[in-house]
Amino acid sequence: SQYDVVISFAALHSYAQPGDGLNLAHALLKPQGRLLLADLLRDSPLRLVSAALLDGRAPVLPDAAELVRLLGQSGFSHLECLWQNPAMLLLSARAADESLTAESLDQWLQQRLPQAMRPEHLWSVPRLTLNVNGKIDRARLHASLSDALQRRQPNNEDGELSAELQPLAACWEAILGRPVRSAQASFFSLGGDSLLATRLLASVREQLGASLRMSDFYLQPTLAGMAALLVHSGEVAIEEGVL
Repeated sequence: SQYDVVISFAALHSYAQPGDGLNLAHALLKPQGRLLLADLLRDSPLRLVSAALLDGRAPVLPDAAELVRLLGQSGFSHLECLWQNPAMLLLSARAADESLTAESLDQWLQQRLPQAMRPEHLWSVPRLTLNVNGKIDRARLHASLSDALQRRQPNNEDGELSAELQPLAACWEAILGRPVRSAQASFFSLGGDSLLATRLLASVREQLGASLRMSDFYLQPTLAGMAALLVHSGEVAIEEGVL
């Protein structure tokens, strides 16, 4: 959900980077939505109080000029200082009309890419988690994505997978490293990518003696779709519970 107004009160110092809080506020606002930001300044005497509340850790506090720069960097405009003293200030800012949302990005991709090349789901995060070396923490990113995909996996209305789909599902599970419960779930929505798709087709060829073209699989990247491709190719028949 997006909102007309977001109020942030002395909250930026709770983020590892103050800009992360502003990015989150921007994501919560509708286009031209208003941010009311009241926060401590770098040289504020309240800084010591905040440090005590944070178990002695000194909070990261931008000064007024840095705060203005961060607001612009996060996509805010029409900045107005409503009140200020040496310890705190109150700013008003507007979210830009051109803010990127999952919906607008999806529409942009639909206009430019074929379906097989478009992601099925889009998520936004304030920032990418980094490891101790300052690089993207791929393990944590993969874990978060896997959790999100697990929640988005469609339910199988027929309950358990049919017996004839079990051998093919076993190939999927071995490659994806997770259970496959729905015949209609997309390989890519379950965490697959182009490299894993290559491994999957190799596994199907090795385990089931069937060859599929990657381009055909991209058009029907579901368990049921792959089974249909195999039947259509004439290399494998689904009958009597055997794929």
